[in-house]
Amino acid sequence: MLADRFGISTHFLPATHGESLFDAIDMVLAAGFQGFELVPADYQGTIGYPYTIKNVGLWPRTFDSEARAELRDQLNPFAFVTVHSPNVGVNIGSVNPGIREESVRQYMEIMELAVDLGVELVTFHCGKRTSGFVSPLEELIAHDVAFGRKALAYARRHQLTIGYEVTAPFERMSPVLDELGPEFGLNLDLGHAAMEGVPPEEWIDRYGDRIIEVHFNSVFQLWDPGLFVEHQPMERNNVIDYATVFSRLKARNYQGPIVLELLGNDITQALDVCKRAREEIMRIWEEV
Repeated sequence: MLADRFGISTHFLPATHGESLFDAIDMVLAAGFQGFELVPADYQGTIGYPYTIKNVGLWPRTFDSEARAELRDQLNPFAFVTVHSPNVGVNIGSVNPGIREESVRQYMEIMELAVDLGVELVTFHCGKRTSGFVSPLEELIAHDVAFGRKALAYARRHQLTIGYEVTAPFERMSPVLDELGPEFGLNLDLGHAAMEGVPPEEWIDRYGDRIIEVHFNSVFQLWDPGLFVEHQPMERNNVIDYATVFSRLKARNYQGPIVLELLGNDITQALDVCKRAREEIMRIWEEV
C-alpha cells in the first residue's frame, strides 16, 4: 500500500525545542508516517541562523548496546526503517588519506549500527572533490568503487541491502554503479538528480531495477539557471516533473521506501509540510 511507504529522515527533524531522537520518533508516529530513516550523526543540521540547529540523531561510538536495544524497541512500530550515512565532514573520496580512512570507518560503523537495530537497508553518499584540490574523475570513481566493494562484503555477511544516493552527476556515478554491479543499489534523490543536470526519470530508465530507496525532494529554480533552493514545500517545486517520475516508477513496479526530505523551522512544521506532500504524491500516483 502506497500510504505505508512514506518515511521521514532525521536529517530533516531539527531539535529546535530541544527534542531528543526518541521524542522525534514519537512525533513521526503520531503524524501517521510508517517509515523512518536514521542518519547516525548528532552534529548535522539543516536550518538555523546565525548558528545551525542540530538535527535529532546519535553518535554511534557513544551509543552503547543498551541504548541500541532501547532504540530498536522504539523503532518496532514502523513498517520500515533505513539508515543513511552522515554527510557533514566526511568524504570517502577525500584527497587526504586520513579523512578518507576515517570516512570509510564511519560508514562501516553505521552498517554495524544497522545490524544491531535490525535494519536491512543502508545508503551512502559517494565521494566528492576536496575543497582546494581538483582530483581526477578517475580517482573519485576508484575510491567509490573501493568502498562499495568493502561495503558489499559486509552486507553479504549480514543480509543488508546497500547503495549510493544520487549526489553527483550522472557521468560521475554511472561508472561506479556499472563497476559494482546489480548487487549494489541506488538511492534516487529526485532533487539531487535534477540539479546535477539529468532528470530523475532518466536515472529510472537506466537504473530503475536497482533503486532501493527514493529521497523525495523539491527544487525551486530562481532567476539564475544555476541557482536552486531545494527541500522546499512540494508546492514550490518548479523543476521536477513529478507526474513523469511517478509514472516511470510505477512502470518499474517500484515498491520501496519514499523518504520525504522537506524543511521546516521545527519538527512540527516539517511534519506538516511532509503530510501535505504525502497527500499530493498519492494523488499524482493514482492519476499517472
